[in-house]
Amino acid sequence: MIREEIIYTRRISIVNEEPHYFVEFKDVHGDLIEIDLNEVCADIEIAKNVFYQAQEQLREDMRQYRSDNTHLEHAKLSIDEIDKRVLIKPPTTEETALLRELSDELAAAIGSLSDLRRRRFLMYFVEEKTLEEIADAEECSLQGVHSSIQRAQEELRNFLRNISDQG
Repeated sequence: MIREEIIYTRRISIVNEEPHYFVEFKDVHGDLIEIDLNEVCADIEIAKNVFYQAQEQLREDMRQYRSDNTHLEHAKLSIDEIDKRVLIKPPTTEETALLRELSDELAAAIGSLSDLRRRRFLMYFVEEKTLEEIADAEECSLQGVHSSIQRAQEELRNFLRNISDQG
């Protein structure tokens, strides 16, 4: 007795925003047959075992589809739920005011630097230029740029220390 095996593939496609299940296989003549299991196809006859295999696969696909949708629903969190779960909480009004005050003090401290030190300090820390790039732009030695930036940092530390001692 020759055992005849039917090789088929299955796929899911979205048609009009709904999943459609298709079974594709070759008939005895080698022609590709595609069946949309969501529609009734009265003009196509298929063997019972193929139909039952397709139905079982459809059930399995539907279970997987429902499982995937359940996981997606659980994965969607509201902004409030995310905020509750994050480790970094948004700053309070008091913290925001303090940060603004510190920012203003830092701007004043940078403003108190000489033009040369301020320019080199900002190029290095804000524009993120290397010492070599600053030396080329300023047409000076690498040591001169390094020294200016170090002195600017010392002046800023002292300026901020004096403010914190006064407050």
